[in-house]
Amino acid sequence: MIENVEKAKHHMPEQTGRGEKRATVSGKINRRLIEILFPALSVLIFVTCYIAALAVTNLSYQVTEGQTKNAVDTVDEFFNGKKSAVGILSYNKELCQLLEEAPTAEQIAGAPGKEAAVTLLKRAYDTMVSDGVQAVWLAGIGNDTYLMQTGEAWAANLADIDWDERVRETMGPVVTDPFSDPVTGKMVISIVAPVLSLDGSNITGYVGFDVFQDHFSQLLQDIRIGEGGTLELVTGDESLVYSFDASLINKKVEEVENLGREYLEGIRNQYTGSMTYSYEGKKYYSIFAKSEATGWATVGSIPVEEINAPRNQLIAVMVVISLLILITVIIIVIRLVRKLLSPLSDIAVNVEGFSKGDFSVNLEIDSDDEIGLLADSVKGTIQSLREMISHATEVLAELSDGNLRLTVDGVYDGEFGKIKDALEEIVRSLNDTLGRIYESADQVSEGAAQLSFGAQSLSQGAAEQAGAIENLAAVIQEVSNQVDHNAGNAKTASDKSKELGSEILEQNRQMQKLKEAMDDIRMNSGEIGEIIRVIEDIAFQTNLLALNAAVEAARAGDAGRGFAVVAEEIRSLAGKSAEASKNTAELIEKSVRSVKHGAGIVDTAAQALEVVAQESVKMTDTVDRISKASEEQSRSITEITRNITQIASVVQTNSATAEESAAASEELSSQAQLLKDYVSRFQLDR
Repeated sequence: MIENVEKAKHHMPEQTGRGEKRATVSGKINRRLIEILFPALSVLIFVTCYIAALAVTNLSYQVTEGQTKNAVDTVDEFFNGKKSAVGILSYNKELCQLLEEAPTAEQIAGAPGKEAAVTLLKRAYDTMVSDGVQAVWLAGIGNDTYLMQTGEAWAANLADIDWDERVRETMGPVVTDPFSDPVTGKMVISIVAPVLSLDGSNITGYVGFDVFQDHFSQLLQDIRIGEGGTLELVTGDESLVYSFDASLINKKVEEVENLGREYLEGIRNQYTGSMTYSYEGKKYYSIFAKSEATGWATVGSIPVEEINAPRNQLIAVMVVISLLILITVIIIVIRLVRKLLSPLSDIAVNVEGFSKGDFSVNLEIDSDDEIGLLADSVKGTIQSLREMISHATEVLAELSDGNLRLTVDGVYDGEFGKIKDALEEIVRSLNDTLGRIYESADQVSEGAAQLSFGAQSLSQGAAEQAGAIENLAAVIQEVSNQVDHNAGNAKTASDKSKELGSEILEQNRQMQKLKEAMDDIRMNSGEIGEIIRVIEDIAFQTNLLALNAAVEAARAGDAGRGFAVVAEEIRSLAGKSAEASKNTAELIEKSVRSVKHGAGIVDTAAQALEVVAQESVKMTDTVDRISKASEEQSRSITEITRNITQIASVVQTNSATAEESAAASEELSSQAQLLKDYVSRFQLDR
């Protein structure tokens, strides 16, 4: 196969007529496939990268949202348990009774229910200490004192707290904003519930759990928003309860430098959802949520560039992988196309050789697809053409050898049947044309023989006419002599009248014979004219046949070249025959006119002799007029002598023309025989 491809490279033209390299089928298909695959795969890569990037971005958004929700859940879980516990504790009657027993700070120390209340607070502390509770306390509105789980009492200063109003509004447990513990001085978060009077008519105090803000912050430190993200808890008064940046804790949001305005507006509007803001020159994507347990805003933020980083990495990786896949697909497609179309090179080599007359086809292509079908078709076509050309060559060789007794028996399928029909028509036409030429040549030969015989007869008759004319001239001369002597012998005319009458009668008989001879000459001249017309017709037919033969020979090409020469020679001979016949006809026509004229003169002479014969009886009585009559006769005889001389000249011309016609007829006969010899070279199917 490689050798065939190399042969294709050597045999196939490297350039077109305009100097450009000829494109191969595989190259065209590869180029078309690349033109289709590259944009399609590029669009697919772009769409895939876009979808993947969108998915990664959405995933980052979802992770941020999930981590923010996790922080909210952690906060709610941390405070909801404590709110429940403090709520239950607020309904304890011992605490209510203590607050009623000690309406002032001084009464707490000696109140009967203090010990029971402290025990209750201590028990609650022991239960909640593991959950991050740092202190459990009871504060009375009337005594304005904190009673700790340790039994210690501290001034509460409830008038300065900011969560009292919230507790009164909810009449249930609330989580306070971070504040400074008056006892420890640390920032604490309290879970506070109202303690009602025994009759439940009013709030007598508060019970609460204190959680250090630092402990709460440690709880949230394990929650990460990406690698460089932040988590903030913001109170209702826009203070930061928690932030990854510890320096920002307990600061007002508006005090944070380089923080986007969008962030502050989201906090103030209690926005929940996602937004993008800037902080210290970086873009952050944030999720705003609200803690149901505390009412704080929970903001999880992640740098936009961190969100885009995996997307960009994914896009880069996918682009590289897609390019590798695209290049691999293109290489595979090119190799597959070349492998599938490589048999076409073999076909092209054989077809090119076939176009140059090389029928040695060698197509060994084992393929059951369209290419295999094409190879089989090309091989079958070349084989069929080889057989048809071989058979046509044999037929034409037989024709060139003169064998027209043959039939075209080869197999000519489809449109090639016209070749078979054309060969059969050539054989039939040559048989018919040469047969007609042979018959025409035979007829020309027979006509020429008849014409030669007629010309010889005419020549012989002309010779006889010449002898008769000579005799007539001698007689006329004798008559002239007699007439000349008539004047001198007038005296003896009477004695000689009978003898003269007899002589005149004899001359009259001779004149009748001359008249009959002239009539024969006229009749023979008419027959010669008919023969000449026959010769002209034969020459015309021969010329037509020669012209048809030349046309058929031209159609036959090289094989009919020799026959064309023969046909041209026949045509030339026919032209010469026609020309000779025309000249002969003109001479004969002149001879006929002369003969007619001579016949008129002879008639006149015969009539004159008749008159002489009649008058000879009266000669004796008209001797005196003989002299005048003799003179008149002398003049008439002189004219007759002149006319007889002309007749003799015409007869001699007729004799010469007849001899020429005989010679031309013999030449025509020999040429017709030569034409028959040429035609006899062909073996006709007759």
